[in-house]
Amino acid sequence: MPISFTLPNGAAPSAEQRANADIIERRFRAAGYDDRMIKAALANAFAESGITNSAVGDGGNSIGLFQLNINGAGHGMTVDERKIPEINTDVIISEVGRSKTLQSKYKAGADYPELTYWFCVEAERPQSKEQKGLDRQKYAEAMFRNSTTPAGWTGTGTETGTGSKAILAAIGLAAAFGIWSSRR
Repeated sequence: MPISFTLPNGAAPSAEQRANADIIERRFRAAGYDDRMIKAALANAFAESGITNSAVGDGGNSIGLFQLNINGAGHGMTVDERKIPEINTDVIISEVGRSKTLQSKYKAGADYPELTYWFCVEAERPQSKEQKGLDRQKYAEAMFRNSTTPAGWTGTGTETGTGSKAILAAIGLAAAFGIWSSRR
């Protein structure tokens, strides 16, 4: 059964977004990842492209679901290759696999908001990494608020060793809606 989600503004995903989300989920599962990493991937794909494979950013340098940049993970790839959801996702899975911090957090059992942060910082590598990572944690919380709650998550931020949960609790779910914009 596919992971259910809404967009951070509460809207249902379009048919294109759902189809792309299904591709992301299948590819990440095939690579051995569970729901936590898949949710992190979906939140990052939303932030990068709105989960739209035809998205173009950075003056035409970043393309596709995960906005593969011609000077980064998309180096040596054509625009058309970067627009293919399966290829774009496979490239980002490779980036995720290379991140020692992200892999360490994943293997230690980090929750999906924390993985969303590290996915952004380590695999996507945007400018303003820390702020973008925190924003993406809010996206993840908003997108999956009606899905199954991760083990150990109470929403209070009082759990030990879970800094991202404390940050999210302090920010509050309402803030997740306040950061929504059409900029991708």
